[in-house]
Amino acid sequence: MVFVGYGIVAPDYGWDDYKDVDLHGKTLLMLIGDPLIPDPNDPSKLDDKMFKGKAMTHYGR
Repeated sequence: MVFVGYGIVAPDYGWDDYKDVDLHGKTLLMLIGDPLIPDPNDPSKLDDKMFKGKAMTHYGR
């Protein structure tokens, strides 16, 4: 079994959960939704520049 985070490949965000992961013949486990990235200026809020903050993107579907 291989954990792949959210299972997202999003070149526009510089994100690839499958980079350097060999899934051949394995079962993968992934989270659902978009990654919750804290705002670097205020960690109590989400970073709107990464996966649109609280809004669901097509990556999370």
